[in-house]
Amino acid sequence: MASEYDLKKELLTRRLVDKIASDASFRDAMVTKPAEALAAAGFTKDLEELNKSAQVAGYAAAQPNFTDSWGCIGL
Repeated sequence: MASEYDLKKELLTRRLVDKIASDASFRDAMVTKPAEALAAAGFTKDLEELNKSAQVAGYAAAQPNFTDSWGCIGL
């Protein structure tokens, strides 16, 4: 059985992949300015909440954050 954190991460990953697949300008921005692209698309709050969930659940020590300090997705 997957944890709540794992389910949230999977859902957010699917949303990001769908956005990347369907929006060429977002896809290009993710390559050149990922933090800005994520913020403009409304993903910043979701990513911050996921990272907080990881810390609370103890995942932060065992796994990398969902995004690194440059805003790159760390799956």
